[in-house]
Amino acid sequence: MSKATDSAVAKAEDARRIQEAAAAVGAQQLREALGPSCPIGDIQAIRFMTSNRADVGKAVKHYREFLEWRQKDRVDEVLQEAPYPPAVEAALVSGYNPVLIEGLDVRARPVMLIDLSHLDVPALRRQGVSLAMLVRRHVRAMEELVRAIDRAPNPYAGHLLLLDIGGCTAGKFLHAYSFWRELARLGQRCYPECLGGLAMLRGGGAAAWAVGKVKAFLDPETSAKIQLHDTEHTAHALVSNL
Repeated sequence: MSKATDSAVAKAEDARRIQEAAAAVGAQQLREALGPSCPIGDIQAIRFMTSNRADVGKAVKHYREFLEWRQKDRVDEVLQEAPYPPAVEAALVSGYNPVLIEGLDVRARPVMLIDLSHLDVPALRRQGVSLAMLVRRHVRAMEELVRAIDRAPNPYAGHLLLLDIGGCTAGKFLHAYSFWRELARLGQRCYPECLGGLAMLRGGGAAAWAVGKVKAFLDPETSAKIQLHDTEHTAHALVSNL
């Protein structure tokens, strides 16, 4: 993937300074409401305030729930966890393997690519891959992604998510319905304001129906970030974004 231009990086850095200046008061209010026993960094404070429309009370509740989830699910350990037994790990990687692409998109954002062609939940279950394992692998990918977003010129711009749905069918989508619902919940409650844009690539005839089902899980702001591209227009979408 090509690197973002110097101009794009400069614009992203300018946008970061503007957003931080505009959100400084709210971020400080959140820090004070949380108190010294519950520290929060500047980037996280702005994300949680933005996600909760600058409502300090809601942001405090949201952030405390986020910390409880991290502790309960041992999220801080996920990047150091050993692989599953070889056969199970191979099946998991074949079925669901988010990849953080080197470089930045045209808006100087990190890019994650997920090929969903082989996400067949019943077939994976027969190979020893549970829904919990799929979710855990997604959390691991998100932890890597958040680190990349935080290093980007403007961490408040989030990332570009590319979903290759060329091999998906209505049946595969329905069998993975619980998985999609959990991913939507995680994105909004545990990784707020990290999605900058979502491009669904190589969408077939049933893709619009599936996208409508996914949007039912999402808030309007997140739904507005989703773009669906059929096979004919996928190449143009990639060139425009990358």
